[in-house]
Amino acid sequence: MKRRTPKQIQIWLRTRLWYNKYKANLKKTYDDPGEILSFLTGYEYENTISTAFAWKETPEGVKYWGKREKRFLRWYYHQGIELFRCKWFIIQIK
Repeated sequence: MKRRTPKQIQIWLRTRLWYNKYKANLKKTYDDPGEILSFLTGYEYENTISTAFAWKETPEGVKYWGKREKRFLRWYYHQGIELFRCKWFIIQIK
């Protein structure tokens, strides 16, 4: 199975509407900037969301992060069609 590169993961994360929530939860969880950077730059690969922080201890909760994890893994392992979402538009890239 193909894997995404750290750069691809970083770009994918930054284009998510929930990126700032993700980043804020990382900052609450880790004191070491290197650990935070490891997640934000894609070097945790398929664990980018699943091991980032304890979902149940976030304001968003388990259900919220579970949905994000599911979409991330679908994108991560399936190199096909990607739906790009932004505050202003949605496009489909093949």
